[in-house]
Amino acid sequence: MKNKLTLIISNFLFMLCISLLYTNKTFAQEHGIYELVKNEVSQKKSNTNKDRSDFYNLSKKLHATHYFEQNKLKHRYGESAPVKISLESMNSFSLLNQNNSNYKGVKLITITLKNESELDTPIDLSNIEGFPKLQYIYIKCLFKCTANQIERFVKAPNDRIRIFYISVRPS
Repeated sequence: MKNKLTLIISNFLFMLCISLLYTNKTFAQEHGIYELVKNEVSQKKSNTNKDRSDFYNLSKKLHATHYFEQNKLKHRYGESAPVKISLESMNSFSLLNQNNSNYKGVKLITITLKNESELDTPIDLSNIEGFPKLQYIYIKCLFKCTANQIERFVKAPNDRIRIFYISVRPS
């Protein structure tokens, strides 16, 4: 009798631990992604705001992507024309100023900032050409960054391009 009770309790605790770990993983996928909205910051989950579902689809799922570092194509994912561009260094931003017909279908540009000094060189989105379908800029700060810093860093000419950012600490 004592062995059955011990087995039941241990199974219950095991299932409880598994369910808690599984729940945390699903919440962690969207936690901490902020959007700059007309001098304000908002954080909304995709299930409560259908407006963000396209952004989450582009940023979290696999799509044809070109990865650039030091102004060179580092890696290419997918055989079709890219839908996403990932800039692993700020040196690669000058690449966007070149009018390249290969990137007409790009909807998302992800920029990874490795330190705060990279925020000192603002990017002006009015200068980039050849991206008629560009909808989102996603900035990943590998340090603690604020909405004010991101707002000074990105100069967006209109509301057509939405700016998202996240502060992450690499492990």
